[in-house]
Amino acid sequence: MELSQIRQKIDALNADLLRLFEERMRLCAQVASYKQENGMEVFVPSREVEILNRVRADASPELAEYDVSFFNCLLALSRQYQAELLHLDAAPGIPAGIQTERLRLIPLEKGAAPAVYSITSDPEAVRYLRFDVHTRPEEAEALVQELSGGGNLAYTILKKDGEFVGVFAFKAEQGEPESYALTIFLAKKHWGQGYCTEVSEMAKNMARDILHARRLRAFAVSGNAASCRALEHAGFRLAEERSYPDLEGSLRVYEYDLPSQEPQK
Repeated sequence: MELSQIRQKIDALNADLLRLFEERMRLCAQVASYKQENGMEVFVPSREVEILNRVRADASPELAEYDVSFFNCLLALSRQYQAELLHLDAAPGIPAGIQTERLRLIPLEKGAAPAVYSITSDPEAVRYLRFDVHTRPEEAEALVQELSGGGNLAYTILKKDGEFVGVFAFKAEQGEPESYALTIFLAKKHWGQGYCTEVSEMAKNMARDILHARRLRAFAVSGNAASCRALEHAGFRLAEERSYPDLEGSLRVYEYDLPSQEPQK
């Protein structure tokens, strides 16, 4: 195909994109009006996470990150337009990449399943987790789908050099829209290096600034002293201990109350 023919096809697609984009923005204006009438926030994290997770699941593997970036831009423009219509400051969106002092976090997706399986297939690594040892890679794929789907916000934890460290995820708790459960699990070779505390601190900031959460909950088995210490070091308080017949020790429920957010003006 000649370059001129390719450009003609691109021009036609651009015209379609423009029409669809403006149609989408007009619908966003209706959404803004509904939110104002019903006292709702412009930024609804679970909705944006659900959209981005669906895009990742449906995207062609070679274009997945571009697809997610494109939709992230659409969501940001939608938020900005709704905020302008309602005379509010635009709220931050869901970040695609986050860095701490030693770690880099990228959205958890199905391509990470083999790395996840390297943890979930290790009996010692999953001793204190809520699922049995995985014996098939498909089980790790299902776990990735569970953690990254349904409005959950999940990330793969990498060292700055790209080495896989583990996974962490937020899950909205049923009946408590401003409360999120925090899940963190790390590869055994990265235990005892302070990564759990580092991620917990980062999670608190994300929950406050992005999810506008009021409370985080984390769960650790009493026998898992390292995880209990990491949560306590990050400021989580022991709220409850639960006993189960098939559990080695008790299940400790830790909570961290986040400061209230100032309303937008």
